[in-house]
Amino acid sequence: MKNNYLPKCCLLLILIFTVVFTWTPETASASVGNFYNVIMQDGADPSIYKHSDGWYYFTKTTGNNVTLWRSKTISGLDAGESKVVWSPNGSGGNCSGIWAPEIHHVNGKWYIYYAATTCDGNNDNHRMFVLENPNSDPFSGSFVDKGQITDSTNKWAIDGTVMQLNGQLYFIWSGWEGDTNVRQNLYIAHMSNP
Repeated sequence: MKNNYLPKCCLLLILIFTVVFTWTPETASASVGNFYNVIMQDGADPSIYKHSDGWYYFTKTTGNNVTLWRSKTISGLDAGESKVVWSPNGSGGNCSGIWAPEIHHVNGKWYIYYAATTCDGNNDNHRMFVLENPNSDPFSGSFVDKGQITDSTNKWAIDGTVMQLNGQLYFIWSGWEGDTNVRQNLYIAHMSNP
């Protein structure tokens, strides 16, 4: 009886040669173009927080306000409920260039930390600010502008986040050493309150 099947090693070699000789950079890039982000289709500086209430809360840079999304699943955020929770009032140090909001639940209240600049849009004036909402549900109640977060140097600051360690709060941000963009560093400072 004649065996009509190729040995497994021959099949493996045929498969390898097929892949090697049919693969091109164009076919590789075509598959990359089909990537679908299951969390959010566009937007920079994402921040997500899963709360004990079962909701995922999400925010990102919109440029002109702070918007919050929520969903019971991560993959449902893009189509989830959304709400603008704060918009600038048209004056002050935080009226334009709103970047990188981050949502945190600290000591029973909701906080959103974000970078913003003056109404003229001058990037040199970017600083960190904070919003507070005491409601247990961040989609209820109001986020109130609590002002600028700063240390004694009051230098350029973006991308801030909060860290809790041994019962103490610390703020970490990216900033400039001087008054111009020579080099960005990460800084950390003890917070007196959220």
